[in-house]
Amino acid sequence: MSNVDVSVIMPAYKQANYLAQAITSVLDQQFSGVLELIVADDKSPDDTEMIVDKIVKTHPNGHAIVYFKNDPNLGMAQNYHKALSVAKGTYLAFCEGDDYWIDPYKTQKQFDFLEANKDYNTCVGRYKFLFETTQNFVANRELFDFRKPLSLKNYLAFNFAHTTTFFIRNNFKLPKWVDNWVFSVDQCLIIYGTQEGKIKYFEEFLSVYRMHEKNQTSAASAGSHSDNNLRFLELVNKDLGGKYEYLINNRIKLNTYYWNMVQQSNPLMKIILKARYLFQRWYGIKILAKR
Repeated sequence: MSNVDVSVIMPAYKQANYLAQAITSVLDQQFSGVLELIVADDKSPDDTEMIVDKIVKTHPNGHAIVYFKNDPNLGMAQNYHKALSVAKGTYLAFCEGDDYWIDPYKTQKQFDFLEANKDYNTCVGRYKFLFETTQNFVANRELFDFRKPLSLKNYLAFNFAHTTTFFIRNNFKLPKWVDNWVFSVDQCLIIYGTQEGKIKYFEEFLSVYRMHEKNQTSAASAGSHSDNNLRFLELVNKDLGGKYEYLINNRIKLNTYYWNMVQQSNPLMKIILKARYLFQRWYGIKILAKR
């Protein structure tokens, strides 16, 4: 049996400018258990390997790094599959190579909570956006009442939290269909990791999500993101046996309004689509998730 308590998965590709901060934010965690940091280098054409090697040699916790470099490049989803297959921890956490953690007790808090609450499978928490061009931080705003236990129903109604805050029991596998066409690998982690368990939301700020032109959210085209997200939701619905079809259908409508709004050039139509989007979001959160 493995003696690793937590495996932190860090996909890395073209993030050399930010990678050292991401790695040290994980290695600097104040955690009483055993942590491994899996740096999954997807054949990044920069100094990723050199940066990792230097930290392994110089950081007091550098020995916690498990590094591999793909050859050839696998793509985002396949890189996640490989990293998950390597992970030995009882729990999984995530931090992509251009983001970083800001709470030194993040791991300890989430680990302690799941150890003490076996009916929960997942922890998430608050985070801050960092807009790279202006260096401005913006706190995330959530739409649920996080004083109450959350579940998969809430997440399907409207996806909340960010990958950098996720902490999940390592007792699931991503479906094989989760391939490089899927932009929402993070949502798959929550959906298939949470299953029928509860979700704990920490109101403390745990991490920073860096927004810049090269990250996935900024780089994805609106059209491809919309089409792929629709297909993703349909496959999730099938895997869940249609149990939450009413929520997933609402999410499909919600996403359709959103991406149509993003691509709309007519100002009046943009306002109409935004109104539809906001209503559909309210409807999913306030009505459907309570059923």
